[in-house]
Amino acid sequence: MVNRTLLSTAVAAAALSALAVPAGATNLLGSTSSAIISGTTFGFGPSAMPWTAEVWSPPGVCLRIAVLAQATDLEATVVAPNGTVFRDDDGGGANRPLVKINNTPNNGWYTVSINHWAGAAVSANFTLSLERVPVNSASCLPGTPPSASLQATAPKANRAPTPPAAGQAGH
Repeated sequence: MVNRTLLSTAVAAAALSALAVPAGATNLLGSTSSAIISGTTFGFGPSAMPWTAEVWSPPGVCLRIAVLAQATDLEATVVAPNGTVFRDDDGGGANRPLVKINNTPNNGWYTVSINHWAGAAVSANFTLSLERVPVNSASCLPGTPPSASLQATAPKANRAPTPPAAGQAGH
């Protein structure tokens, strides 16, 4: 005979694993288009701990992340599933970050990180607005340009050796 409590617990765990979010992250905007939430960055001695969340978005929309209120000067960094990085320090006015990814590059989880603008170890509260709105909406123009890409490059061992320049000895 099967223990019904054990079986229902196993089924519930399996259902939740299908909606898994990376460890330490908070799933926001999974099925809604906007949310206003509160968060806190933490400083432990010399170590900074940013607030981090995973926000789902389909491709081809505008994902808008705006700090509405903050206890210190913060910066927002958003990493798209393809590794493209968007960041802003003061675009929302009054030293508040505002990231507008106008035309999200792909379907998936966007990692949002909020921390002190210089990476200092601070404990600070903030209020954040998260929205998915139609691409080219007035609230998303101009969009935040990408600042970098975290796309992986081939390991050095797998790269073809670079021939030495004329007059230089090879290694």
